[in-house]
This record gives sequence, structure tokens and C-alpha cells, in this order.
Amino acid sequence: MNPQELSAQYTVKRIENDDIPHVYELCQGNPLYYKHCPPFVTVDGIRKDMVILPDGKKPKDKYYLGFWQGDFLAAVMDLISEYPDKETA
Repeated sequence: MNPQELSAQYTVKRIENDDIPHVYELCQGNPLYYKHCPPFVTVDGIRKDMVILPDGKKPKDKYYLGFWQGDFLAAVMDLISEYPDKETA
């Protein structure tokens, strides 16, 4: 999969360790989400989210992506290809 094909408006790339502060800042700005889906975001939680996989999936199937507009991170997507079935991501 080519992540850039997910958006014509944003630059889409895998989140790397150097991007974690941007992810943390973005997520902190959405406390309502964490009120309904705890726990609240932490840097350690982001690191775990970057690598955690459901049973039977491999690292090559995971895309922890950032949608960037210049240096501004607008969105994060945690996508697992072919999960829970071959027709779904």
C-alpha cells in the first residue's frame, strides 16, 4: 500500500519516533475522545500504539500514519491491512 494515495490534500507518511511529540500534541487537543475511550493519551501509549498488532498480523500489515500539512500534523490513522478479514482495513 502506498500511504500517499489516502489523501490528495495532505502529505501522508508513517509516524516515526521523532514525530511522537506532534502526535501527543494533536491527541491532547481531543479530550472528549479520551473521555469516552480512556486512558488519556501518553507518550508511552503512543509508542505502544505504533507497534501493537492483533493476533495473526505482522508488522508489515500495520500503517501508523500521519497526515501532514507542511509541519502541521492534522490527523493520525492506525490502519491494519486485511483485518479483521481480507476485504477490510
